[in-house]
Amino acid sequence: MTRLRPFSRAVLVRRRFESDNLATLGDLGDCAVGAEISNFNAAESKIMALMVEFNGKARKFGFATYVHGLGTISPISAAAGAGFKFVDGDTIMSIFDMPQSVAPFDVEQLYAPLLAAEG
Repeated sequence: MTRLRPFSRAVLVRRRFESDNLATLGDLGDCAVGAEISNFNAAESKIMALMVEFNGKARKFGFATYVHGLGTISPISAAAGAGFKFVDGDTIMSIFDMPQSVAPFDVEQLYAPLLAAEG
């Protein structure tokens, strides 16, 4: 990894949420650690608990965090509440006209289509 640093502004490292060895990444500088969970077979409550725990571990080492593949509003809200800096998934992409790059969003945007439908 240290060989990549001179050629990049930041490094994203994919780990399992259950990973305990984040200390090995300590010399990477601006680094975000996270997980791809679109194929993670667990109840949403379990995923949410793992996200909170993982984000806490990552913060101890000064890492930003990301999670990819969130499918519904509940875990997206939980990820934002847990402090993840970057989140994505089909539900988030559906609220943007052109979701091809990083863009700030507010959790209220996730609920806007539901509220509009209620009318």
